Amino acid sequence: MGAAGAPAWSADGTLLAVTDATGVTVFDVDGDSAPLFLPGAAHPRFAPADNRLAFVRDGEALVIRDPDGAERVVAETAWEAMGEIAWTPDGARLYYVEQGPPVRQGPGGYVNGVLWTVSAGGGDAARWSVNTYVSPRDLLIALGGRYLLAKDGTGAVADCQVDERLHVFDLETEDPMRQDRTLWDISGGGESAYRWLTEGAFLLVRQPRCSGLAAEFIRVEAANGRAAWLGGLPNTPTGPACR
Repeated sequence: MGAAGAPAWSADGTLLAVTDATGVTVFDVDGDSAPLFLPGAAHPRFAPADNRLAFVRDGEALVIRDPDGAERVVAETAWEAMGEIAWTPDGARLYYVEQGPPVRQGPGGYVNGVLWTVSAGGGDAARWSVNTYVSPRDLLIALGGRYLLAKDGTGAVADCQVDERLHVFDLETEDPMRQDRTLWDISGGGESAYRWLTEGAFLLVRQPRCSGLAAEFIRVEAANGRAAWLGGLPNTPTGPACR
């Protein structure tokens, strides 16, 4: 089975969900039960405090599977296909990406993509963001639930090409337009990653723009984008310098 996408762990560490081109397989790491295969499933994410598993089925429905095996559809696609999903820390809501018609072609499959949200108990889904850009991915909600990080772009591998952008969504904003804030371009012929440190600050690890560093570490405040450079990993070739 060839993996397609990052695996997902349950909150108690007993279950591992792995995705391939045909669906999602859920493994019991203690070996107490046989692997469970969910055909047509993608983007699995376990709830933060229990073993509820959310996933997208056939690109058309957001499904929650309870530990007892009961499944319920909490949202259905409003555009063409559903993308990545994320739970709020309290397990009460989900945010997910809706993908629309392609607007331009590229290595990353350029599409329209916006965020939607829905209660884990079901009900009317609400469109959260109104921006239209390359489809958001790597959704990560802060520990307290206020901010959501996402990036878009292809993660180009060409030397010094920058086409990934970092977005911060304030999930408690009263702005009726609910626009996200784009902080900066973050790729540079490499990948980037992030992790929340506190409710209001996160660590960004990125491939710098041909600076001679293999990676650099930056602390960023979500509210204002203020950044503090923490250091880098030197002496690893990163390709020819950009000029």
